[in-house]
Amino acid sequence: MNSTSSHELHRDFAAAFNSGDIDVLLSLYEPAAALVPEPGTVAKGHVEIGAALKQFQAIGTMTAQTRYCIEIGDVALASASWRISGTGPDAEPVEVSGTSADLLRRQSDGRWLLVVDHPFGAT
Repeated sequence: MNSTSSHELHRDFAAAFNSGDIDVLLSLYEPAAALVPEPGTVAKGHVEIGAALKQFQAIGTMTAQTRYCIEIGDVALASASWRISGTGPDAEPVEVSGTSADLLRRQSDGRWLLVVDHPFGAT
């Protein structure tokens, strides 16, 4: 994924998430990025972030709608309303949703990557 517009990152994130390929999803994060998979927990770097994201991917498929993206130079503050829907082991529907607060940074090659991903940060 090559998010060359900060405003496209959430769309690209959902597509990468739904691809099932964790490496594609991790390519949207800076190497030293942080993810808050649940309140009070911070996953740092690709190894920890990948482990946390795999748990979310196990739930089902994601949709995401950007609420806003404020870009100043090479940084942006963005927020999305997102939902992951699937079926649990008991065959019952499962749904997780939230409103994110995300810090993005433009890389030297023009791509926008996540620096801090807080899926529940604006909820």
